[in-house]
Order: sequence, then structure tokens, then C-alpha cells
Amino acid sequence: MRRPGGQGASAAAQEMPDAGTNVRPEEVTRMAHCPECESDLELDGYDLDVGETINCPECSIELRVVANDPVSVSVTAEEE
Repeated sequence: MRRPGGQGASAAAQEMPDAGTNVRPEEVTRMAHCPECESDLELDGYDLDVGETINCPECSIELRVVANDPVSVSVTAEEE
């Protein structure tokens, strides 16, 4: 049985880190998805608290932060 990244695997696959590799926090991108238009919301650099509202940059709908780890948003009651 071949291990991924072994002989015959592509060079790109061989360069991928093992699942057990530690990733530094500054390398992790905080992402959420707009429930209205499904666009990716890149939230790096924002200190968001649960209950805070933001607007989707694509469809402009108002979203409420419902969780921080991982970041999750929902449509605000006024928008539903």
C-alpha cells in the first residue's frame, strides 16, 4: 500500500505538510460564508464578538456573528 506523497506522487503532493504539522496562528485564515449569497467572508484582522453585526461585501445583507471558534454568521432577524 502506498502512502500519499510516496514514490510516484506528484511534486505538489509531496510538499504538503503532514496532518500532524503545527500551523502557526498567523497562518490560519478566519473564514465564514454568507448564508444569503454563499460568498466567502475573510475575517482576518477583525476582532468580532458574538452578537456583533457585519455586512456581506458581496450582497450587503446584515449578518450577526453567532460563534467565534469557528466563526459563524447568520442573517439578522430584521433581514429575514
